[in-house]
Amino acid sequence: MIEANRKARIQHWKVIAVGLMIYDAAAIAFSYFFGLWLRFDFQFTSIDTEYLDAYAHFILFYIVASIVFFWFMRMYRAVWRFVGFNDLLRYASASVFASVIHAIVITLVCHRMPFSYYIVGGVVQLILVVGMRFSYRFYTQVVVAKAPEFGASPGEARHDYRRRRGRKNRSPGAAAVGQDEHRPGLHH
Repeated sequence: MIEANRKARIQHWKVIAVGLMIYDAAAIAFSYFFGLWLRFDFQFTSIDTEYLDAYAHFILFYIVASIVFFWFMRMYRAVWRFVGFNDLLRYASASVFASVIHAIVITLVCHRMPFSYYIVGGVVQLILVVGMRFSYRFYTQVVVAKAPEFGASPGEARHDYRRRRGRKNRSPGAAAVGQDEHRPGLHH
């Protein structure tokens, strides 16, 4: 039974990771296309073919390289209930670093793109990639109001989560969670 639960948990983690990889690929492709499209006032036919060709030739390489880089930055192995400020910094740093590498490599290998392409593409990528990872935490904390404080450490978050779920996380003989030690039977 324990082995079956472990396999199910591992399988669930793999499904989530693959889903995030697919999302990241779409978000990255959209981000830089949006930067190019915005630069030409949302008129696809106004975009110079040299820019479209450079984008088309480079974006697949960049998507694969970014996903591999994000994998090594552990962006696909988080417990979404417990993400915190350190995770935010790691994800944001990874996205910004990938955007800087994108700007350098596409300029050297393919073609120099409009300046707004680099800025808008990088900012939109940052918002989409980091935003997805914090959307569950935001949803549970703000909308459902069940998650612990945003800046809580993973240990504090787990303890708060267990307390809210009513799990026993105490030593034998300790007062029940929410029970006043001095007035048994009263709850907060």
